Amino acid sequence: MLSIIVAYDQHHGIGLKNTLPWKLSDDLKNFKKITENNYIVMGRKTFDSIGRPLPKRKNIILTKKQDYHQDKCIILHSIEQVLTLAKEKPHYEIFIIGGAEIYQQFLPFVDRLYITKVNAVQPADTFFPKWDKTQFKRIGNRHYKKDENNQFDFDFEVWEKKADLLQADDT
Repeated sequence: MLSIIVAYDQHHGIGLKNTLPWKLSDDLKNFKKITENNYIVMGRKTFDSIGRPLPKRKNIILTKKQDYHQDKCIILHSIEQVLTLAKEKPHYEIFIIGGAEIYQQFLPFVDRLYITKVNAVQPADTFFPKWDKTQFKRIGNRHYKKDENNQFDFDFEVWEKKADLLQADDT
């Protein structure tokens, strides 16, 4: 299964100068819990902003640079390679974790979206692409209140591609 996991603000902002524009401890805990023991796919700039492979996950860096190397990471060079991996590993959930260009490229292919909607507008220079909610059904929602560990209120939602669209994709 191919999924996107993302946090964005009310204007779909996801980042500022290669960093997250908020502090949401509970969201980071959700991210860790959901992605552990699975594959995560990110662009090279996202990897550079994280600075290291994330533990207990198979880290895939998607880059056009053919000579790029990073210890403890799988390096792929095309969307097709990731889609092939998803078909070869049906017992894994493969998470697209950013950045904006990577999200844009994979959005037509994902089965599920894990979205943290931050109830704020923060300065951002990177944005999540607009997506068609009519193609998905929300299957989960949890609200989190602002507190000492979370800078803003936020909602964590899970959206799944509608079954009739999944069947149409398989033909």
